[in-house]
Amino acid sequence: MHRFGAALNANLHFHCGVIDGVFSATEVGLRFHPAFLTDRALAKVQQQTRRRVLQLFQRRAVLSEEATETRQAWEHDGGFS
Repeated sequence: MHRFGAALNANLHFHCGVIDGVFSATEVGLRFHPAFLTDRALAKVQQQTRRRVLQLFQRRAVLSEEATETRQAWEHDGGFS
């Protein structure tokens, strides 16, 4: 979680490291299986994550209903990538 921007302004956001695939156990160790995701599939996950995070923030009173609706309407996926 990152709580500020480059100018030390309040800017709560998250940095995530995500593996594009899964690991499985083999006799000699782990094997990585890369995911082959389409742009459409990624956009669906991104949209769903955005909606759920904003709803969580609203339930926990971090965002008002109006602020949640505003952020859902932002262009460029509202910072979720």
